[in-house]
Parts: sequence; C-alpha cells; structure tokens
Amino acid sequence: MKWLDRAKPGAVQEKPSDRLEIPEFRSSAMKMKTNLMNFREVSQVLNRDATHMYKYFMKALATSGSIHENYVVLKGKFSRAQLSEVLKNYVEQYVICPVCKRPDTRIVKEGEFHFLICDACGAKSPVKRV
Repeated sequence: MKWLDRAKPGAVQEKPSDRLEIPEFRSSAMKMKTNLMNFREVSQVLNRDATHMYKYFMKALATSGSIHENYVVLKGKFSRAQLSEVLKNYVEQYVICPVCKRPDTRIVKEGEFHFLICDACGAKSPVKRV
C-alpha cells in the first residue's frame, strides 16, 4: 500500500475526451459543391467505416454526394461550422459510450439491430440505423 500511496501524487489522470482528438475537416467549396479532403482520415481516427459516416452526413445535411478513395463531395455549400456540428453529433451518437463516456467503441450488427459495444467498460447500447 505504501508504494501505491507514493505513486498516486505523481500520476496524471487522463480525461477520456483528451484521448480522442478529432481532426477538423479540410474542406473547399466550389460553385455548389463542398469537398471534404480528409474524410477517410477522420473516419479512421474515429474507428468507424467511412460509408457509415458518409450515410450519416448525407442524411444530416439533407443532400447527396459521392464518396471517393480519400475524400467526399457533397452537393451544396456547407460551412466549416455546419460540418463540425454534424461531426460532433455523429461522435455523440455513434462513437462515445453512453455509460462511461469513452471513445473505445465499435458498432456491431446483431440480426436487424445495431449496438454500440464499449471495449473499455463492456456496455452494450442500441444505436439507430443510419
């Protein structure tokens, strides 16, 4: 117990939100199209399938578009603030565990239902289909 008491003051406790650093979208708007250059990179940081994230963005922004190797093209002009807000909502619904608030999750399909499984606390929470 002495060793633990000596180690505690020097230990820095990490907040769950500090571990998940989501890069901002690099976007460019040309005419009536918005390009998200690092869409695949953001989906990899979140540990989510890019097509799942893409479907959520299409529905949330009420638009259509196309997904390419590393980037996404959205029909319409969208500000960085709009894109950041949609990404924040996606993270809250499909990435952060509702029980322990950690980002160590994955989406699993069981039958017709989708669940958010937390690798940190073991919680299993239902999520809406996109």
